[in-house]
Amino acid sequence: MEQREFHRRVTFVAALAIGAALVFQLRGLLLLVFGGILLAVALDGMAEALARRSGIARRWALAVVVVLLLTLLGASSALIGAQVASQISGLADQVTRAVEGFSESLRGTGIGRVILRQLEEARPENMLNSGIFGQMTGVASSTLGVLMDVLILVVIGLYFAATPARQAEGAVRLVPPTHRARARELLGVTGRSLRRYLLGKLAAMTLVAVLVGTGLALIGVPFPIALGILAGLLDFVPIFGPIVAAVPALLLAIGQGGRQTLLVAALFLAVQQLEGYFVLPLIEKRAVHVPPVLTVISVVGMGVLLGLPGTILAEPLTVVMVVWVRKIWIEWTLGETG
Repeated sequence: MEQREFHRRVTFVAALAIGAALVFQLRGLLLLVFGGILLAVALDGMAEALARRSGIARRWALAVVVVLLLTLLGASSALIGAQVASQISGLADQVTRAVEGFSESLRGTGIGRVILRQLEEARPENMLNSGIFGQMTGVASSTLGVLMDVLILVVIGLYFAATPARQAEGAVRLVPPTHRARARELLGVTGRSLRRYLLGKLAAMTLVAVLVGTGLALIGVPFPIALGILAGLLDFVPIFGPIVAAVPALLLAIGQGGRQTLLVAALFLAVQQLEGYFVLPLIEKRAVHVPPVLTVISVVGMGVLLGLPGTILAEPLTVVMVVWVRKIWIEWTLGETG
């Protein structure tokens, strides 16, 4: 009996190791699927709200939501698309010149030359062209690859949003019959938490884009619309996204003087404080509370393991893990509630 139990445990550990290795090998595809699920959750939430308020069938509500989103995207592109594209193009040129000017300033000092030399040594050319890093760089820089990934993500999202109950039930059927009721409960709680998280995150990103764009326009920094949109999009990535978003604005402000630079830094700091103290608590109240230290660990860890896609999806993945730990371990295993 003891030998049989030993063999059972060894088999379980081996299966777990093989499963982990398989998941790691398929991490790119799995992240695409998870991104598609996030899109499906967002579309499903909007379609369900429209169906509930209008009384139309859910499938028609989903079609209306998709058409409205495409119409909004097309109208936005027609109204401000040319201006945004022009600002983005000009922003890229200005940032390039600002970086070159900043590098020239560094070369004028001894410490600056040391810093530049260290930066050059930290990224040798052979590192960009060999091994996994080179492959990742090639894929990331390929426009066709990015477009294909986006297309696959959208297709997965639309398919899951069109048949959410069927997809959920298919996942539930993989669980032993005695645990299927809890599996349905777990999927329901996870879906609701992700829906509330995405709704709150969208509100926060919109607020950041409007505040940053308006503030930069008032300060007099060029290309405020492009910089505001960039700040809003990068706000999806916690901790590091806002820092990256501030860099081009600060580079442009440096060329306009110390006062402009301080104003831009104060603007980004104020926006992040407003979001951290007022917006994020509202998101966590409606969705799920994720400790800040856990967010930092997940962003860094998933960035190291999964690259840029892991960094982008780290926070929603952490939301899912927190929900599952609370339900599976704390409530169902330990018997604790609240």
